[in-house]
Amino acid sequence: MNLTDVARVIVALSITPLTDTLVLRVFSAGVYALVGLFVVSVLNKFIRSILRDKEVASMFARVGITPHILDFTANIIRYYLYFIVLLVVLGRLGVSSVLMDILVFVLIIAVVVAAALALRNIIPNAAAGIYISSTNIIKRGDSIEVAGVSGKVREIDLVHTVLDKNKSEKIIIPNTMLIKHKLIKK
Repeated sequence: MNLTDVARVIVALSITPLTDTLVLRVFSAGVYALVGLFVVSVLNKFIRSILRDKEVASMFARVGITPHILDFTANIIRYYLYFIVLLVVLGRLGVSSVLMDILVFVLIIAVVVAAALALRNIIPNAAAGIYISSTNIIKRGDSIEVAGVSGKVREIDLVHTVLDKNKSEKIIIPNTMLIKHKLIKK
C-alpha cells in the first residue's frame, strides 16, 4: 500500500454519511464552544463591572453584602454559563439526552452540597442579624457584654456585630453569639 492508496482510503472514508456527520458535529461543536466561551467571557466582564460599580457596591454594602460575596456570586454565574456551554456542545456532539440528564442531576447535587457546606455558618448568622435588626435588641451606641466580651456597639451587620472595646481595639462578634449567649446591656 503506497501513499496514493492511503489518500484514496481517506477520501473514501470522508465522503461516507457517517464520517461526514461526525466531522460536521465535531466542527460545529468546536464553533459552539469557541463562541460560547467568548460570550461567557464578555458576560462575565459585564457582570463584574456592574457589581464593582461604586453605587451598586454601596447599595449591597448597606444590606451587609461584602465585595467577597459579590465576587463569589459572579463566579457562580460564570461557572453556570460555562456549564450551559458544555451542555450545548455535548448536544451538538450527539451525546444522548439521558446521559446529559444524569450529568445535570449529579452536578446540581454537587452544587447544592457545596453551597450548603459553604453557607452553613453564614445562614444562621444572617438569620440572627435579621432578628437583631428587626427586634432592636441592641442598637448602635449601646454598651453590651456577651460571652465574656464587652464593648460599645459600633455596627450591626447582616452576619456580625462590631464592638469597640477601646479606641484602638475592635471586636467582631458573629450574630449567633448575641442570640445564643446571655446578653447584658450596660
